[in-house]
Amino acid sequence: MNAPIAFSTRRPAPSATRDSALGALLLAVVLLLGGCAGTSFESPPGHALMKCDPDWQGVWDIADEEESPGVLVVKNDCRSAFFDLDAQDSDPMDEQWLQLGFVEHEDQGYVVATDEKVSARNEQEEGRSSDSRGTGAYTLARYDLAPDSIAVHMVDTRAAARMIVDGLLWGDVYRSKDTLRVVVRGTPEDTLRALSLPGLFEAEATFLLKRSARSIDEFEAAPPAAPPE
Repeated sequence: MNAPIAFSTRRPAPSATRDSALGALLLAVVLLLGGCAGTSFESPPGHALMKCDPDWQGVWDIADEEESPGVLVVKNDCRSAFFDLDAQDSDPMDEQWLQLGFVEHEDQGYVVATDEKVSARNEQEEGRSSDSRGTGAYTLARYDLAPDSIAVHMVDTRAAARMIVDGLLWGDVYRSKDTLRVVVRGTPEDTLRALSLPGLFEAEATFLLKRSARSIDEFEAAPPAAPPE
């Protein structure tokens, strides 16, 4: 097995950051879908996140042939959870709920999933070197709204890793045989500027959320049963 490789960069000089960005996202949402590659951020994009967007509230079926069948539930306070319908031990009531936030930047919508446990831990570690801190607390995706669907574009993790190596972003790259993980460092202003970097988000939609006919109350009253073994 290949040994893991870690690569870190220092904060770019202000001029380099300004030239690389074209101005000033899970989950997403698959923000909540995890995988062998992923990008997280140390800081949210800016200081003015909207706590909730009514357009996201409800039950969403995830349309992606490459992923297991799943449902994304976004409650009225925009806490959200992904439920894997193929999981043998799937219990929606036991899922971890993540908080969603929203920001509009240059007429484009972005969704931000916050892992409160990681956020609290990082606040406790404030003042330590970035190398000693774990994953970022925030996962970002760009999204496009339609009447009954949301196209979600996740960060292109390989592109983000290249940008760190090239000095366009400040952060850490962790790579092993089967995984690639990127943590983008910096302030909320740095994260907001990063949104404008060409190629940071996947050009094709990572997945499509289709609004379910079920309400949140109906879903919680009759959650999907685990498939037979």
